[in-house]
Amino acid sequence: MADLINTERPLGPLGWRHCKNVIPKHLIQAVKAELSEWMTTRGAPNKGFLFNGIDQQAKQFSNCISDFQLSLQKNLPCFPSVYKLALSEDIKVVLHDNTGWSKAELSPIHNIRVKYPSKYGISRFTTVPWHQDYGATDPRQSNLCIVTAWIPLTSTDSHNGGIEIIPRSTSLGWLEHRREDRGPEVKIEIMKEVLNERRDLRPIKTKTNLGDLILFDQYTLHRSLINSSSQLRWSIDMRYIFSGSESGRPGMWDRNPEVGECINAEVMSLIQQRQNSIDNPGTIIRKRVDSI
Repeated sequence: MADLINTERPLGPLGWRHCKNVIPKHLIQAVKAELSEWMTTRGAPNKGFLFNGIDQQAKQFSNCISDFQLSLQKNLPCFPSVYKLALSEDIKVVLHDNTGWSKAELSPIHNIRVKYPSKYGISRFTTVPWHQDYGATDPRQSNLCIVTAWIPLTSTDSHNGGIEIIPRSTSLGWLEHRREDRGPEVKIEIMKEVLNERRDLRPIKTKTNLGDLILFDQYTLHRSLINSSSQLRWSIDMRYIFSGSESGRPGMWDRNPEVGECINAEVMSLIQQRQNSIDNPGTIIRKRVDSI
């Protein structure tokens, strides 16, 4: 019964949680090591320390940021460390402690992102407007309860492109969005109404340290800020569901990997299957935001 109750409002009335120091540093370091190795094979060798070196490597692709970001996404199967983190026992504990779910699965909706400093230009990859993650889900699925884990691979704040959250905005339910150059966003007039009329809904600029993560539910309003620092902001965002429930994007792989299971050849074959589905020209990825 506890699982059923928590899938109604998995993170309570606030709709979000800041979970501090819950990701072991070695899991983050492993992701950065694989990112560095991947960039080296693409002609950008790491000439510095690992944590600062990947910034220097990625800056060598600054003349084609959009292509670089899309290539990162396309090559997620090259980064098993991302899935070791996403499916780790540490994430399992975080989800259980904050949602009450006894078992959780990874949704096929997930990303790896790098946000360049604003001096390299502003685009949909460098700033993201107010939105709800429910908009990325398939409109054919209506019984959804998805929790996003935003996992920064660097410390973040309002200066280097951290995220801004509106606690309790989950109470608003699904708001009408529209597609803009920077991606889907809640209609401007609706956001103005929310911020002007709901004095209990005030944005919070988050500040995270390495090892922290931010959880929020599918209706919680959030955005990412401009990176006005000189460093890159790296992050992964994973979406989780209670085991056996709707994933938000059906048909992408044979099954949803279970949080806590070992990363083996069978799991990585699922990751590759997901990417093959995305790359297949015949695949139609339906998003709720496009059905308005």
